[in-house]
Amino acid sequence: MSSLQAHLAKIIARNHSLAKDIDKFAQTQQRAERTKERENEKSNAETAAFLDTIYTTICSMRERRGHPRTTNQALLAAWTSFFDPIRSLTGIPDNGNFLAARMTLYLTAAFLREGALQRKFPETASSVPQVAKLHSFLVAIDEQLLSYLRNIWKSNGPREEFLWVFSPYPVNDASQGMVTTDAHRSQVLATDPAVLAACGGISGRRIWMPEPGSTPLSDKDPSATLWSYKENSEGQREMLWQQYGDDGPIREDFFYSIVNVDTGNEELRTRQVLRRSKQFVLDARQVAQPYLARDRYQLASHILDASPLAMETEVQILSYFDEPAFDPYLSHLDLAEVYSPFPAIDKTCVECTEGQPGHLEPCIASLSHFSSNIEDP
Repeated sequence: MSSLQAHLAKIIARNHSLAKDIDKFAQTQQRAERTKERENEKSNAETAAFLDTIYTTICSMRERRGHPRTTNQALLAAWTSFFDPIRSLTGIPDNGNFLAARMTLYLTAAFLREGALQRKFPETASSVPQVAKLHSFLVAIDEQLLSYLRNIWKSNGPREEFLWVFSPYPVNDASQGMVTTDAHRSQVLATDPAVLAACGGISGRRIWMPEPGSTPLSDKDPSATLWSYKENSEGQREMLWQQYGDDGPIREDFFYSIVNVDTGNEELRTRQVLRRSKQFVLDARQVAQPYLARDRYQLASHILDASPLAMETEVQILSYFDEPAFDPYLSHLDLAEVYSPFPAIDKTCVECTEGQPGHLEPCIASLSHFSSNIEDP
């Protein structure tokens, strides 16, 4: 057994043991919650210790280089073993699904940078099951995250924007210049959204575009992470937009290649890893925004009613608030139900022109809640 294979075996065993420990802790917390005897500070410290263990183990997967005898199957088994301890976090009262969702995002970020995976496949029939296993894992990690997001939505109601989902989730990767700092570590150990916000863990990409009529820029900002130029009529380049920061793994793709066995040419393939989870959050924001706009208006109106300002001034102030605009379609949907898990299908999917009466295995393509490719710009 190679050193990497031994390391993977230890990770799998550790994750199974960790899942049991978290389950026991969660059950204790649930009993304490019912009797109101839970000590918050001690509980948060124990929860943070579990988060630290999961995160450290995830990073340890990144620190071992590949070995020629280590198969994708062995690697995927080790990565899949993280699902159990992460799922166990959902049993922790109050913010269990929040913790599980964030650990899944860290897991995704680390997996996307896994250097030991075979990512080149010959264009032959023998490669089909190997590529299928990769796709199955990517679907599984997306469905794991989506299940936690759906639970949060059902608990918090239609006012959750999931701002923390669209944020960087750095993991140790010195080869890519991604080394976690003390600030990042404090974000890893955040036990609720308020703590995460306080330590700067809620940040995403920001897009800059020039104002109409402003002086064109020809050079990018040194701190920009992405940018785009255009050439004007005089052949000079002008900045179209600049991006600052990034949205983390929720927008990232998994890359692999198919190699033509005759010519040796490689065809790059990509798959958006968290496609369903991302679309769920984007839809949730469209549902939540008019509710939040209405809440802001009502709060401002309540404050102004108690103020000595003239009525005309109050009306003028309130006119600056956005009018709630409920989406005629999304506002009437139960998003948690729309994004239900796909039914398990044990048999190979075949193309058919019409439904088969009495056929028990549902066809994925015919499901009404099959997610679309629509997303934000």
